[in-house]
Amino acid sequence: MKDSSAQRTPTRTVAKVRYIAPDVARGMALLGIALANLPTNWLVHADAPMAQFFGGASENPDLFTKILIVFQAMFVHVRGLPMFSTLLGVGIGMVAASLIRRGYTTKAARRALVRRYGFLLLFGLIHLLFFPGDILTPYGVCGILTALLIGFSDKVILWIAGIVLFCWSGWTALGGTVLLTMGPDAIGFDYSLMLPATPDTYAGQLEHSLKTLQSQPFLVPSILPMVLIGFVWGRSDLMGNVDMHARKLWVWVWVAVAVILLIGLPWGLAAIGVLPRELEVGLFLYNQAFGRLAGPGILAAVILAMRPVQRRLAAAPGTPIPGWLAAFNALGKRSLSGYLAQTVFFFTITPLFMLGIGHDWGIPAQMLFATAVWLFTLLAAWAMERRGIPGPFETVHRRLAYGKAGVPERFQPRELTRA
Repeated sequence: MKDSSAQRTPTRTVAKVRYIAPDVARGMALLGIALANLPTNWLVHADAPMAQFFGGASENPDLFTKILIVFQAMFVHVRGLPMFSTLLGVGIGMVAASLIRRGYTTKAARRALVRRYGFLLLFGLIHLLFFPGDILTPYGVCGILTALLIGFSDKVILWIAGIVLFCWSGWTALGGTVLLTMGPDAIGFDYSLMLPATPDTYAGQLEHSLKTLQSQPFLVPSILPMVLIGFVWGRSDLMGNVDMHARKLWVWVWVAVAVILLIGLPWGLAAIGVLPRELEVGLFLYNQAFGRLAGPGILAAVILAMRPVQRRLAAAPGTPIPGWLAAFNALGKRSLSGYLAQTVFFFTITPLFMLGIGHDWGIPAQMLFATAVWLFTLLAAWAMERRGIPGPFETVHRRLAYGKAGVPERFQPRELTRA
């Protein structure tokens, strides 16, 4: 069903207002992504006695390590990824609204977006050569799929998101239920198989990257629902009408709180032995199944928290962003460059065929290292912002997507430009 209102001109667009909540959220989320990627892709301890998914620990870790394990389970794993997925959708929605405002037809806007996210897919394929856990490839696929839906109503898009999420989460949760009721030993489930082996050659890492690429048919449906939810938020200018949507945002906040407390907390407690250890793998799959729902909720919390600041900025155009937010905002505006910079650091330092540093580190040291890498990108982005330097990969992506001239202020059909 097509919606004739899909081409309505929005009252406000990204071309008129720079909303800080998405950028601040991206800047913060990159810390969670670094913390999650390091133990699950770069410094993998699949043979550790316990807490393999969190960086590996001895049978009797100290109290501080236990606290960090529970923290990761609650706030790190499957938290930043779904929030970024939602933000991806918000960005697509805001760009689509901006294109329509500039006079693009639905067909022309769809073509421009497919080109934009096609190049993001290309970035991802190149990134896979260095990081087997790349997320840009499925993001590019999801961006293209979302672009193909821009002519449909919000209701239809949300129905599609709900159906895909129900099927994917239901299937994953079914596996978790089997493990919780029967126990991993009863069915011969090996938790370490959920983590990749640490390759000692570059060829081994490329083999892992190929497996990641082959898993896209399963990974894309796990991301697409959050992208579509974000797309509806972005297209409806939720950022510019937070008061109108506050009730919906608070509902999502409480959904995230429920996921963190009812799934993340028990998972962490099982990983450290407070709850029976045999529950850990089942709760891991539950977190994979339902942790996605925390993404929109965490973003909603940031949007609500940024509401007073956004009001002050809107009331006095040209007012600088408060200093305590400036660095996060700067990194968020350069999130693609910040994400790829993490790979530069991790790929250079951690692989056994490179410097091979960190494989004997415990969880506290791993988390400190990941935080230090993120902090470097935060400060670098802040310095670039103060000097007016855009993110290098954002610049390349925009140039490839829109050409040297960029997005025209008013869309001109090709037939007219040739005349």
